[in-house]
Amino acid sequence: MGLESFALSFAEGQRIRLHLDKTLWVERC
Repeated sequence: MGLESFALSFAEGQRIRLHLDKTLWVERC
């Protein structure tokens, strides 16, 4: 696993987490 793919998967994970945080925040309000 190269450094590029690691950075890519990390960025993807951050993007998914941000999306989940936004969704949960909207549901709470």
